[in-house]
Amino acid sequence: MRRIMAGLIVLALGAAGGWLLVGGDGGGPGDDGRAPTWRTRVQLQASIEGYDVAATADSVVVRIGRSVVGLDRRTGQQRWSYKAKDGDVGDFYADVAVAGNVVAVSGRKKGEGLWLDVLDTASGRKLWSHKAKSGEVTVLQDAVYTADCARDCVVSKRDLRTGEDRWTLNEPPATQVMPPDLGARIGKTEARALQARPSGAYVLLARGDGRKAGDRFTVLDAGTGRRLTGVRNTGWTGILTPRSLVVGEPVDEREEDPACRYSLRAHGIRDGKPQWRGEVSTHFSKRDDKSGCSGLLTTGDHALGIPPDALIATTADGRPQAFDLAAGKPRWAAQRRGVPIDAGPRVVLVRDTRESGPIRALDPATGRELWQAPDPEELTADTAVAGDSVLIRYRGGNGGRTAVLNAADGRQRWTSQSGSGNLAGAGDDWFAMVPSRSDQEGPHDILFYELSR
Repeated sequence: MRRIMAGLIVLALGAAGGWLLVGGDGGGPGDDGRAPTWRTRVQLQASIEGYDVAATADSVVVRIGRSVVGLDRRTGQQRWSYKAKDGDVGDFYADVAVAGNVVAVSGRKKGEGLWLDVLDTASGRKLWSHKAKSGEVTVLQDAVYTADCARDCVVSKRDLRTGEDRWTLNEPPATQVMPPDLGARIGKTEARALQARPSGAYVLLARGDGRKAGDRFTVLDAGTGRRLTGVRNTGWTGILTPRSLVVGEPVDEREEDPACRYSLRAHGIRDGKPQWRGEVSTHFSKRDDKSGCSGLLTTGDHALGIPPDALIATTADGRPQAFDLAAGKPRWAAQRRGVPIDAGPRVVLVRDTRESGPIRALDPATGRELWQAPDPEELTADTAVAGDSVLIRYRGGNGGRTAVLNAADGRQRWTSQSGSGNLAGAGDDWFAMVPSRSDQEGPHDILFYELSR
């Protein structure tokens, strides 16, 4: 690895031999970066820090606090806007999920309980609504699942466009449908925050929070709602793979285990029979660089992994590893210490710690280091694995920009325009940015980039 420092310019030679050029504001000398495919202005109705963006084949959806805006993907022209009900519990954000050609917006309103509005992405027209005194909403790519829990819970799988029930179950109190827990990134506030989670042949129900003996994980056939198997819910992690229900919990719940060990147990998805036991470590869940960890598999709501059955974790001595959830054993462990921060089918991204160090790319099949990019110098690095590209947002005096790298060798393809700001969303063939501002109120710009352009 070779580095040359010249003022604010960092020139790094990746492991595969590709040069990566990144300046203090994210670009090279005399290079102002690529202009966006389009730039449009949206009105912010309240003082909210942060935007989330998702895109479909013909639309772009922007969440701004409790508001949602629909834009034309080709031109950026605003088509519609929606504002969630005033007085929502949890003042700042409505829950938004984009699935197919619908946008599901949900929240809770004091005295009225749970509400859900499902909109058409192209027109913003309300397709159907749902209300319940209490409960949960889970949106996957092929359906909306509701759990209405005034007393017992009525769990329903609903058609995305019509809301029509495909099947309904009566379940004990405190039951909800869990999204697939093997995701592309730790946490909720990430580049794919608005994209509905993938669907599969099975659905996982979680009853309770693990405090009672009767709390359980139950696997359902997604097509019919038929109960297949169930195991004890300890209140921690449940992961569905095509063959197994994997349940995890920390070895030491006192948050004092310096190795952050996490115990995993797999059961047959149809018969519940024990398949294997294993253990990983979760150094990426540390609160800081000191010994001890938070006791969680992740810091968010899903595990970092590559579907269908590769869990990305760490070894006891702090090296990134891929754990095979089908076989119950490690596939590989990296040679150097580090914590995983992002993953995709073509690459696994790691840093020295969650809050420091350059971005290193590992081969997801072998764990071999492929290339290295300079440190973004951010406590939480904005990254995304987007198809055959890797996006890394670099800060700078002009508001930062995003570097678009080739996932295979780290070669820089291009950078976004100087002053592009924060990475607000990404998909396999696009990403969006919002320029940073000291004043959060008033109109803000959305910069949309097509990766294939």
